[in-house]
Amino acid sequence: MGHNTAAKARTKHAKKNTAIGRRLARNTRRLRK
Repeated sequence: MGHNTAAKARTKHAKKNTAIGRRLARNTRRLRK
């Protein structure tokens, strides 16, 4: 559930701001680990 929400938010942010989306993606990967 948690990772699902993050993935959804990341996609939305990435569409709005590529730079922010990239940063979020990196953070999500670290959190997933």
